[in-house]
Formats: sequence, C-alpha cells, structure tokens
Amino acid sequence: MSIKRELSYKRGYNNTMKIYDVPRNIEFPDWIGDDRFHKSHRMNLLRKDYEHYSRFFKNDVSGDYENYPYYWATSQLTSRI
Repeated sequence: MSIKRELSYKRGYNNTMKIYDVPRNIEFPDWIGDDRFHKSHRMNLLRKDYEHYSRFFKNDVSGDYENYPYYWATSQLTSRI
C-alpha cells in the first residue's frame, strides 16, 4: 500500500482508486537522460522567466540562456531500464 493511500485510510477516507502493477522493465524514450535535451529546455525556461526558474536551475544561471537553442531528440528508439 502506498503512503498516500495508507494516510488516507487512517484519516477515514475510502480511496476507491484501482491499483495497477507496473512492469519492472519500463521502456523510456532515448531523450530521457540526454543532457543536451534537458539542458536546452532548462536554458529556455530561464529565458522565458529567469526570476522564477533560476531558483530551480542554479547550475545553469550563469550560462548564455538568452541565445541557447532548443535541442529536440529525433530518434524513435527506446532503451530498457
């Protein structure tokens, strides 16, 4: 039982949400963990709202976020974790 369900149960709530089994080997897209993809999106969030996002991306705040292009993954391959 999840912590959230357990706490809800202890507080008197009746959670009727169905629980699904999650397979051990989940297929993820190739861009998960690709630093080029994640950094380009962080930098563009900084460009859009520096004051807000700089709190979350402290390692990127000194970069050239104003001119950083988006990196889009194009591969349709997946990897198993």
